[in-house]
Amino acid sequence: MAGTIYVESETPLIAAQPVSFRVIFKSDQTVKIGGRLRLIYDYRGSDRQESSGQITTPTEANYISCDSTSGLLPDLRTYSVTHSYKPLWSEEPECFLWLKVLGPEVSLNCHVVEAAFAKSDLPAGEPLTFNFGGNENGYLLSCKSYEAYPIWAILDPTGNGSWQAAGQAAVQIKPGVPSHIIVTFASITFVGEETTAHIQAFDRSFNGVAAHTLPQLPAIPGVEVVQDTGRLRFTTAGGKHLEPVNDSTLLIESNPSLVLETFPENRLFWGDIHGHANVCDGGVRSPDEYFSWGRDTLGNFWQKLPRTA
Repeated sequence: MAGTIYVESETPLIAAQPVSFRVIFKSDQTVKIGGRLRLIYDYRGSDRQESSGQITTPTEANYISCDSTSGLLPDLRTYSVTHSYKPLWSEEPECFLWLKVLGPEVSLNCHVVEAAFAKSDLPAGEPLTFNFGGNENGYLLSCKSYEAYPIWAILDPTGNGSWQAAGQAAVQIKPGVPSHIIVTFASITFVGEETTAHIQAFDRSFNGVAAHTLPQLPAIPGVEVVQDTGRLRFTTAGGKHLEPVNDSTLLIESNPSLVLETFPENRLFWGDIHGHANVCDGGVRSPDEYFSWGRDTLGNFWQKLPRTA
């Protein structure tokens, strides 16, 4: 690595909420006049237009500035790149450069902040601070939560196009407060069968929230709770679902379930048949995070259905 980067913030980074934070970069070598530094970060966790940085209006959202301990002020520019974007000077999409320098874990759809050193060198080891937000409007980094949201740096220390990996930072983006609860049970079952309810809280951007306390759920006609197991038993046939309930703080709803009189000939099973992680072509989350989402958030999130009063 040609440098190091890390992230500082006085407050936690919350998904879908504008925040202010700093990215600090230190080069392991002197960056000469004409050299360039690029910070690269994924925008697929939010709307591309809402999360793109800007350097022209300090009082508006997503403003980015840069400073250093010596007063060095590089020239900044911001832009966004898709996996198909080709610069005028290249036959390849720009993200191919990142793949070559950083490896397959880097995203192919990113925002970029470039610092160009046109007037003076950046001495080795001198901190260069990028201020994201820095005003009451903050910066909307992502609408999705991440255990480790990555920000990459690449460096061209002499300006001759010889780009080098220059560090990677990771910051946690936490989910927001719960806004709705989804109760999921078998799509097809039969009278008398016991099945398990999956109960999961989500914020407004559909990020899973580990809610420590869940409200009591209203009863579902034709469904009873087996007291010794906490599982569900359907007592009558027909279409079953939890009528949406909005108590002003949480929306509670469920999927529909078709309850047959006898054992069904066929069942419905759900799964994700395609997805990317950060060890393939441009996924952001790690394989552990990818499987945890399917297993713990959308799938096997086993909890007993709270009894109604």
